[in-house]
Amino acid sequence: MNEALTHTGVLRELYNITKKAIELGKTSKTITKSHFIEKVWGQEEIICSRGKIMHLDKGAQCSLHFHKIKEEVFGCLSGEVRMRVGETEYIMATGDIVRIPIGTHHSFTGIQDSKIVEISYQDDDVNDSYRITQSRRGVL
Repeated sequence: MNEALTHTGVLRELYNITKKAIELGKTSKTITKSHFIEKVWGQEEIICSRGKIMHLDKGAQCSLHFHKIKEEVFGCLSGEVRMRVGETEYIMATGDIVRIPIGTHHSFTGIQDSKIVEISYQDDDVNDSYRITQSRRGVL
């Protein structure tokens, strides 16, 4: 799934990504207890070293950024999210997913209070986020 958003194969894609992340995680540090991290745009709920649920507030936006070693897949669990991927913007609704290849600039904005899941192929490494803009509130 290299293009845009699609409902076709959403569960299969998330299953395959999660399976790969779990397999890779067997040899890496794993966070065993879920915890929350406050963000300008809402909260991150860390569920494992390669997965988190983001509680995104309406009108809040994460920074435009990219990763040099981390590939990500985002899935919309609830609400509505504007996802910028490179030069393209998508409106994500429940069940939509989008893949963020390594090196691709991306950000997301809550059109509504929303929950999105992030699964990455690498352990979360704060040193691999290269920010172009800052996160902010009151975008809408």
